[in-house]
Amino acid sequence: AVDTMTRLSTSTDDPALRVELLHRTGRILAQHLGDAGGAEQRFLQALALDGSHVPTMKATTELYMARGDWHKAANMMVEAEQHSPIPTEKVRLLTEAAQIYQSRLEDHPRAAGYYAAALAIDPEHVPAGEPLADIYYQARRFEELDAIMDMLVRKTAPTKKGEEARDLFFRAASCAAELGKHDKALKLFKAAYDVDSRHLPTLLGRAAVQFQVKDWDGAGKIYQTVLVQHRDALKEADVVDVYYRLGQVRLMLGEQRKALNMFEKALEIDAGHRSTLLAVIELQTQQGDFGAVIHAKRSLLESADAEEKFRLLEEIGDIYHERLQNPQKAISTYME
Repeated sequence: AVDTMTRLSTSTDDPALRVELLHRTGRILAQHLGDAGGAEQRFLQALALDGSHVPTMKATTELYMARGDWHKAANMMVEAEQHSPIPTEKVRLLTEAAQIYQSRLEDHPRAAGYYAAALAIDPEHVPAGEPLADIYYQARRFEELDAIMDMLVRKTAPTKKGEEARDLFFRAASCAAELGKHDKALKLFKAAYDVDSRHLPTLLGRAAVQFQVKDWDGAGKIYQTVLVQHRDALKEADVVDVYYRLGQVRLMLGEQRKALNMFEKALEIDAGHRSTLLAVIELQTQQGDFGAVIHAKRSLLESADAEEKFRLLEEIGDIYHERLQNPQKAISTYME
């Protein structure tokens, strides 16, 4: 059969027939005779005659994939997509090319481009949407990620359970939060929480949005839960931030004593935490505890640049002079 088709392909004057014969010969050599080299030769001859012959492109791609020639396989898929008239086939080829670039060649930017091209043809194509969502999320490309997450939540959430469902809702919620879509973020964080009420990133993400929208009671309850249930799992800087936020919550709820207690707990861990020190300065100034204000301002000196140090020392000197009537301390501070 191979010899016969080879003779026919060389004797015919019909270019289309010759391409078809070369394609079939290559198929037989590859699939039945195990002659990959001979098959590639026939396929390339066919493509030299007709560079848009999609069946030959697909067959050549299979040959390249079988021998692990991933660059050539992906490039051939992209070329085949440009000549395929069928939208579903175009989507499949682009998605498979993207998968090769992502998993085999570790070229994530190029993979993202082909996944995005597939979604431009079919915005509901989950096999392209899921890996592209991973790439965009890691790259913090939230504006591009948002619509993809909407599609994935709508199409895949009903079939996911446990951690998969939780992570889907959490990622969609985090994306919405980054874009300032607070109502949407809270709804999705709630969905993630309903799947796994102990998931620390969900708790922190939900509390952060509640904090932003000034839901002080809601944020405070979650931050308190985080400290009770997850204190050991938090990094030291995160513990400080939670105490600081709890202090702000108590302050906004009119509980100044409790607020100061939270701020003090934050400073016990990180004596130079700037946001907490500024909050303490404001609160203690209102309460007239100028000794505490001076202490907090001096703690700020540790991380201040030259200009800020000058300003802080001047303010401390003014407090000694005007509030505490201690001119000697004021002069020594000004001298610093």
